[in-house]
Amino acid sequence: MGATSFPPGARFVRYDRIVEGISVRRVVADDWHRLKMIRLAALADSPDAFATTHEEASAYADAVWADRAAEGAHGEDQATFLAFDAGGTAVGLVVGLTDSEDASGSHLVSLWVHPDARGKGLASKLTAEVIDWSVSSGFRHLRLWVTETNTAARTLYESLGFNDTGERQPLPSNPDLAELLLQIDPRER
Repeated sequence: MGATSFPPGARFVRYDRIVEGISVRRVVADDWHRLKMIRLAALADSPDAFATTHEEASAYADAVWADRAAEGAHGEDQATFLAFDAGGTAVGLVVGLTDSEDASGSHLVSLWVHPDARGKGLASKLTAEVIDWSVSSGFRHLRLWVTETNTAARTLYESLGFNDTGERQPLPSNPDLAELLLQIDPRER
């Protein structure tokens, strides 16, 4: 399969379910161990991209991971998506959450792709899954926090139509870094 690109002027292109040999699907409750392993890998690989530290997440009991997988699989307020390589190894993760302060909106959190799977459009595909979930759930906006210094992530999100709201906050896991709030209307894609 050839690389998918955005046509001139397009703000968003829906990807197929398979991106260069990698499949993406919503988690099932039995994925809790895969969810745990990929989240810990993400936190170890990119500590300045997430609000939680590897140390904090490593201390979670297996029951917490099982609850997160179950909520991400069936919950109305949360959807978790994993990407798998041809061998069934999880290589990507993203979560969509209902906005705790505004029930008409949602948040994209925890986007991460294994370094060996980067550059294949997988981050766009994972983001598309959360955008689609937001649309099907009736949300009017989708927001995300991105570390100001994470230019690759910012470029990705902006290419998909996310706009900088101007809001800033310290990164909870490293207050020396700032996060910026990006937003998109998922219905306008």
